[in-house]
Amino acid sequence: MNGKTLTTLLACCTLAGISVLAKATTAPISDPAESVHTFGYYTVPSQPYGGLAADNKGNLYGTTMYGGSHKDGTVYKLDPLGDFTVLYNFTAQNDGAIPYGTLTIDASGNLYGTTYTAGSGGSGTVFELSPTAGGPYTFQALYSFDGSVGANPYSGVVLDAQGDIFGTTYNGGGNQLGTVYKLQKSASGYMPIDLYDFTGNQDGANPEGGLCIDAAGDLFGTAYYGGSSDAGTLYELIPHQPHYDFTTLHQFNFSDGAYPYVQPTLDAQGNLYGTTYSGGSHYYGTVYEYSTSTAAFTTLHNFDNQDGATPTGGVVVLPSGILVGTTNQGGKYGAGTVWNMVPSSITPGAWQFNSLYSFTSSNGDGNSPTATLVRSNNGNLFGVTEYGGAGKGMVFRVGPYTQLLSPNQAPINNGGKGPLTLSLTGNGYASNSIVMWGSTPLATTVLSSTSIQAVLPPSYIAGQTAMPITVYDPNITNNSNNKVFLAGYVRLLMTPFSASRNPDGTLTIHCAISNLGTISASSIVMTGGSLIAGGKQFLPMSYLFTGGSLAPGASTTLSITFPASAPSHVLGRVLVHLGFNQGGFQGTEFCFLP
Repeated sequence: MNGKTLTTLLACCTLAGISVLAKATTAPISDPAESVHTFGYYTVPSQPYGGLAADNKGNLYGTTMYGGSHKDGTVYKLDPLGDFTVLYNFTAQNDGAIPYGTLTIDASGNLYGTTYTAGSGGSGTVFELSPTAGGPYTFQALYSFDGSVGANPYSGVVLDAQGDIFGTTYNGGGNQLGTVYKLQKSASGYMPIDLYDFTGNQDGANPEGGLCIDAAGDLFGTAYYGGSSDAGTLYELIPHQPHYDFTTLHQFNFSDGAYPYVQPTLDAQGNLYGTTYSGGSHYYGTVYEYSTSTAAFTTLHNFDNQDGATPTGGVVVLPSGILVGTTNQGGKYGAGTVWNMVPSSITPGAWQFNSLYSFTSSNGDGNSPTATLVRSNNGNLFGVTEYGGAGKGMVFRVGPYTQLLSPNQAPINNGGKGPLTLSLTGNGYASNSIVMWGSTPLATTVLSSTSIQAVLPPSYIAGQTAMPITVYDPNITNNSNNKVFLAGYVRLLMTPFSASRNPDGTLTIHCAISNLGTISASSIVMTGGSLIAGGKQFLPMSYLFTGGSLAPGASTTLSITFPASAPSHVLGRVLVHLGFNQGGFQGTEFCFLP
């Protein structure tokens, strides 16, 4: 966006069941990926490859392939404030080394993952990290691969309702072409079961991606090679205890994609969405859909390098039905992209593809996003790049975050007379972002990815309420953090209604103080005052004022006594200074002196 103000038309549309004002603009949509942590070299965590797991508190958990105290990879935690903690350093002994895969987190906060190599069997491990009350995480190697049940897992694992663990290995098994395995939970630990050995024929070979699991326990995955064109397959395993039945759902043929790197994502309707690393009409990979109810396979998008190339991460299906993903290469700078696909509300099966962001690999930006994005508890999306950042990779966020709202309350004495321009400062603002007044959209102008403005109508200012202000990102159908605007206003009016000479010659002026605003004025105190008459200024000797609170439409009396030297039979100008909950008031009125 580069500071350019986007002039837009407001049109009504519906996303995620919410009616919003969307911006109709001829400019391409842009949605920045903001760095939230960068990785270093050698003894610090380095080169993340697997994606992130998110808990319900907003914490993110991930792995790095290398780095750490033994340079064999790490497990880390990144909290919502950006604090980074290394939970475990791999040693390349029985614990394993080079964790490629994405972690899985259970309801108790236990983390499960894999390493590609090492372990007691020399071919990788499945591990668990368990939190302890107020202490460090406890590490346990649950299984070490030796080739019999598989070897060298690239991907992470999934868990079923019984706590059994499922995953894939790239090598090993009866044909040395990879396996689907199960670690069956028991009172004494986990029993390894080889569910399927790939043959390299129509079933596939060498799965790099892991698995997704549905409510019935059916497993879905991809194989990188194999199939009739040796371009990979999409498959399903259906449990018929104690066995699983294997079915090839689709064999990629290059024209519809090739070499699926990652497991598909299952939506609530039973559709599978995924990506292929290569193939398609431009040979830079594809986005595909497979319907489990109709067995229909559809190529939704063919990457052309300009909009991205060679995706190694999968697809996030948002509650709104929008798909979001990344490509490992391509885009404007060749360093990878973030993209989305929006389903048409008019034409069933039609999709609109948007390139949201191109990584630059410079000035601290990332290079080569590798894994499927994760949706955090606040609705923003997070991912990793293998390279770039300030060192060897970074964690990035897609989604708005607001640091400052100005003004954050109705102007003093505004009286709802005119509209108010709100200015928001933060980061992650998309070019089509919309500022929301609660659930109501405001006319919005995006100045840059860090600055946005909106117009607040007079009627909104007049209301007596504390209203959350958020920034809505239609590309990921999510709102930013709240900033509260205090609506309503205090409008004080001072009216002198009498003046009298006291027996000692002093002058007392009596004024009515009225609140013509929409909210109560509280903590009212007199902070100063004076009388200007006959070319001189006179300060008050004393005053009588109840102060406190003044409800809308209510009045109170202020009596101020000035010295006897104040002149008579002239117009005097009375100045009063009051302090109250929304700031202060200075009233100036004329009064005839007796």
